[in-house]
Amino acid sequence: MLRNNEHKDEDDDFMDISNSMDPVAGDISDSDAVVTNDPAISSSSSSSSSSLTSSSDAELYDEADSNLFLLFFILVVIIPAVYREIEWHQNSTWPRWLREGLDLFNTNPSRAYDVYLYQRLDPDSKPPFNWPYCRNVHEEAGLYLKFIFDFYHDLPDRMLFIHAKPERHSLSPIEAAQCIRDDVFYTSVNNVWFGNRPWIAGSPDPTDNLTLMYKCARHLLGLFGFDGEAQLNPDNHVPKDQSIYSTMCCAQFYVRKERIRHYTYQQWSAIYNASLQPYCTTMLDREIPGTFGVRSFGSAMEFLWHIILGLESANMPPPKKKTNTDLCHLFRSGCFGSLCNAVVSGFLK
Repeated sequence: MLRNNEHKDEDDDFMDISNSMDPVAGDISDSDAVVTNDPAISSSSSSSSSSLTSSSDAELYDEADSNLFLLFFILVVIIPAVYREIEWHQNSTWPRWLREGLDLFNTNPSRAYDVYLYQRLDPDSKPPFNWPYCRNVHEEAGLYLKFIFDFYHDLPDRMLFIHAKPERHSLSPIEAAQCIRDDVFYTSVNNVWFGNRPWIAGSPDPTDNLTLMYKCARHLLGLFGFDGEAQLNPDNHVPKDQSIYSTMCCAQFYVRKERIRHYTYQQWSAIYNASLQPYCTTMLDREIPGTFGVRSFGSAMEFLWHIILGLESANMPPPKKKTNTDLCHLFRSGCFGSLCNAVVSGFLK
């Protein structure tokens, strides 16, 4: 099972992952620190990792058996888009849900989830940022794409992509992910609905008077092989960016590896590399990290995940009880955190 949370000593050059899942090679567009399982590196961090495992545990199973044990018990791997929302130098203050999924704090092999943590502050991953590095681009989208790019060939079975403050848009997103039915391949874990919204956020491009977010969304869908125009504007609205989208808000979702692999590694590589470019479709939507304003790439991706991974229409129907959009088709009832029968807010009247 994928893990990146063995503690790294200051003398270590890289984070240690306690299994055989390496990032995909060839991330030459980024200056990210490489995550590796080099035996020499693993041995250099052995004193650190051994301090996290009791001697009685060691007598019960060796490292290989331990990883096999984890494969059966870790149900979800959580990928949080963390930036400055935590005090990196004071990990004892990190939120409980984050610490519960990291070996640095929780060595229980039967825990319900694992956390794969990136940091977006230090390309050299020096303490206290001694976690794999992701460039700080496009809000959560840049980090989500980085994980898929890194691990496409070794994805965990079930993933939960969430924000650094996941409960801002959801009742109990981590618990909700553990209530999802086994035959579900993608669903939002939020309970806030964005309905009947046109693609008009931000400034228009004066060359064609289409908003930059619409043009970016169309371009990004094209990288997955979609006809972006037909997908976003099936009713041929004029102007085109008056076409609408409807979806659960805010890009926190559960997905199975099979759905990510619905697309090729080349397609995911194309969109990941697009995320590293200074702009999406034109210099007019160039984004400067740390400044305010509409983010064409990140904003577009927020409202495309349900199309790309959910295989839904842009204007998907809202959840409605006793129909095929009832959230009880996605979440088990009687499970703590389940969105089955939960109140969904944000409907437009």
